[in-house]
Amino acid sequence: PAPQYSGFLNASTAPAVSGGGTHLHYWFAQYEGEDRAWTDAPVVLWLNGGPGSTSMLGFLQEEGPLLVGHDGALMRNPWAWTRVANLVAVESPGGVGYSYCDAMKAGTGDCAYDDKTTAKANEAAMRDFFSKFPELVGNEFIITGESYAGVYCPTLAKEILDGNEAGAQPPINLFAMAVGDPCTDNTAQADSMDMLWYGHKYGFVPAHFATPLLTTDEVGSGAQAEDGTAPRNQVSLSSAVAFASSGPHPSDPATQAAYEMDVKKFRSTWFGVFTLPKMCFKG
Repeated sequence: PAPQYSGFLNASTAPAVSGGGTHLHYWFAQYEGEDRAWTDAPVVLWLNGGPGSTSMLGFLQEEGPLLVGHDGALMRNPWAWTRVANLVAVESPGGVGYSYCDAMKAGTGDCAYDDKTTAKANEAAMRDFFSKFPELVGNEFIITGESYAGVYCPTLAKEILDGNEAGAQPPINLFAMAVGDPCTDNTAQADSMDMLWYGHKYGFVPAHFATPLLTTDEVGSGAQAEDGTAPRNQVSLSSAVAFASSGPHPSDPATQAAYEMDVKKFRSTWFGVFTLPKMCFKG
C-alpha cells in the first residue's frame, strides 16, 4: 500500500470545556493512484461520529487502504479512497481512541468538549496537519464523515472558513463536504425515522421500495425495471420521502394512540444507545 503516517496533531490552541491542551491522533495514507503525484491529489478527512466513536472504525473497515479481515489480519482494500485522494482519519474529540488532553496525560482529570469546542479543536488539528505536510497546502480539502459527523463536518467547515478569513495559517483550501447517514436536526430525524419504520412494518412502504435493488452500474445507466417503469430505487426514494412527509394520519383516536405507543416502543428498543434525535446538538 501507499506510504502511511501516524501521530498526534496539536490542537492545544483551541479551547476545551475542561482538560485543556488537546492532541488528536491521526492516521494518514498517501494517494496511491498513477495519474498524478500524491502531492497533487486532494486531501480527504474522515470523521466517525458517535459522539465518541473512533475514526479508525471507518478507516480500517470501510475506506482505508488496509482493512481488518474476518481472521483479524490486515488485507488490501480494492475500493480504498486512497485510489483517488490522500486520506487522513482523525480521532476526535480528545479522549477518543489515542487522542488525549493534558489533564489525561497528567492524571489530573478527563477531557470534556461540546460541539463548538470540538469544531475548534478539529480546525486547529487540520492546520497542524498541513503544517506537517506543507506539500499539500493549497490542495483541495474535502471533509467527510458519518453519523454524528453530521454535526462535526459542517461545524468544522465553518471554523475553517472563519479561520481563513481571519488569516489563520496555513490556509486550508476547503473544496467540499460530504456526510453519510448524518445526524442533522432532532425534529426532522425523529419524524422520518418513526414514519419510515412504522410504514414499512405495516405495509405502507413495501419491502421492495424500502430496499434498493439495483446495482450501482444499473443506476448509473438509467436502467428501467422489467415492466418499463422507473427503477425501483428511484421509486423507493420518492415513496419514502412522500410517506415520511405525510405519515399515516390515523383517522380515529384509538388508532392514533396505538400508533404513538408503537413508535414509543420502537424508540426505546431499536434505537438503543444510538437514539440520534436525543443526541444531536448538545452544545
